[in-house]
Order: sequence, then C-alpha cells, then structure tokens
Amino acid sequence: MSISELSDCKRDLIAIIEGKETFTKSEIKEECQHPGHVVSNVIESLERSGEIVLVARGNGAEVFARSGPGITELAEPSTPTEMRVWDYVSARQFFTLEGVREALPASSANERDRFFRRLKRAGQMKIWARDGNKTFWTVKSYSEFRQAVADHNNSNEGAIWIALRLMEFGTPRDILAAAHPARPELNQKIVTGYLKDLLQAGYLRLQRGQQKLRPDTQVYLARDTGPIAPMKRSVRVMIDENLDKITWAAGGRI
Repeated sequence: MSISELSDCKRDLIAIIEGKETFTKSEIKEECQHPGHVVSNVIESLERSGEIVLVARGNGAEVFARSGPGITELAEPSTPTEMRVWDYVSARQFFTLEGVREALPASSANERDRFFRRLKRAGQMKIWARDGNKTFWTVKSYSEFRQAVADHNNSNEGAIWIALRLMEFGTPRDILAAAHPARPELNQKIVTGYLKDLLQAGYLRLQRGQQKLRPDTQVYLARDTGPIAPMKRSVRVMIDENLDKITWAAGGRI
C-alpha cells in the first residue's frame, strides 16, 4: 500500500462524501473504486482524525456525517449562548474551557459544550498550549486555519508529518522515501531526528521489543492530533525560585 494509493483513495473518498449529508461505511466502500483494504484503511484514518463523525446508530448500521478541516462548513454561532461564547473566545489569543465557564456562568452548559464540540470538529478550535493538566485553546477562521496549516507544513517537519499521517506506520527509511519528493533536502538524519522528538513527546511508539530508533525500526503513529505538524520549540520563561514555579512565559504560555 503506497503513499500515492492512500492519497488518491482519500481524495476520491472525500469527493464521494462531499455529495452526501450522511452515509454508512459500506455505502462509500461500494462507490469507491480503490481496493477494499486501501479504502478501509483510509476510512479508519478519516474517523480517527475527526474528518467523519458518527451521528446515529440503528438497525445494525452506523451512520456518519462529514466534519473536519477541508470537508466541512464553519461552525457559526446561531443562538444567544453560542454568540456570547464566541464573543468571549474570539476576543482572546487563547483561553481555557474552565475560564469560559467561570466568565459565562449563566450560559447553558449543554449548549455551550455542544458548540465547543462543533468548533473542534470543524477545526476552528485548536490546542494552543498545555501546562500540566491545564489546556489552552485558540480559535481562528477557516481561511486562517487553512493558511496556517499550509504555512506551518511548508517545512521538513510538515512533510514528514504528512507522510506519517498517510502511512500510519513504517521505518525511518520508508518515511524518508515518502516525504523526499515534497522536500528534496530531507535526509535520514533530519527524518530520524524529528521522529525521535515525536517519540519522546508520545506521538509515536516503537515496534514491540525495540528499545532504540534506528533506520530499520518500525514506528507507529500513536497520536494523530490533526493536520498541523507538532514542532519542538524553545520558549523563554521567567522562573521564581522563591515560589519554585514559572511565573512568566513568552506568548503567555503558562
């Protein structure tokens, strides 16, 4: 199963899905002309990444609908509660869900949380940073999101991440071969270095029984968080030894 097979199959499946309000997996498998095992692999990848979502179950069948960046409409606020939530989060560079709940205590919890789920599925609400158990989120328009993905992935890390998401597993040599056409300057050292960063951060896992990442070691994508390649960054911080804590970080990341 090559990268081109997976990419062509995904393109054709999305074209099929875009013409339907809802669908079952068996329906789109029948309409797609690619080999069954390739279609199944791509459908599972779309489901894991949130690009298709389960909307109903009945009569032994699961019904899905479109969602996710590239195949969905914006999650526009349509009720007074959603408008208050959107006004709050869009006015900030980043926010926490706890902060929204504290700032808007009178808003309907169920309606607010449903709106957050819609924003996440549409790719408009993304993780900005994490600090311990606290998660910071940010929202941006669909056009901004698409441009951010394109700009961010126009890099060695972006080409490697795209190859990883399509392949889901492979050796560093395999991943280099898949990503090299998009970034001819890539070499084995660059690929292995980025894979080591992803492994350390928990995005990858090694083949069972393997302890070290080598060019022929099989790696598996353990966390597919979306289309934007995770990046290793160094952030300037202020540490107060009196409090034994970080009191300031560049960009407000605490």
